[in-house]
Amino acid sequence: MPNLDFDYKYGFAMPETSVAKTKRGLNKKVVREISAYKKEARWMCDFRLNSYDFFKKMKMPQWGADISAINFDDMIYFLRATDKRERSWDDLPKEIKETYDKIGVPEHEKKWLAGVSAQY
Repeated sequence: MPNLDFDYKYGFAMPETSVAKTKRGLNKKVVREISAYKKEARWMCDFRLNSYDFFKKMKMPQWGADISAINFDDMIYFLRATDKRERSWDDLPKEIKETYDKIGVPEHEKKWLAGVSAQY
């Protein structure tokens, strides 16, 4: 189970499982890995790399909520929980269904989410 160092409003955590995952932080190597995991065309990888360059030049906004505490180097930017893409709610792994139930996803949305890609 993950160690949550903050008050988590849902009060539960599921163990992480993945078939593909980048290391923490974002750099050009990680951007290329993400593109490779997704089996993207070269132009898309180039687009991602250009976007990353743009992101690195951006300054944190000084308006709105204070987001200065965000540590972008501590984030995992890509994780694939499963190799399969299910098309129906009944075919989803039990853990995903349980998580949707625990966080209160309405029944009609569960069917739609399962059909799209069941992001978890």
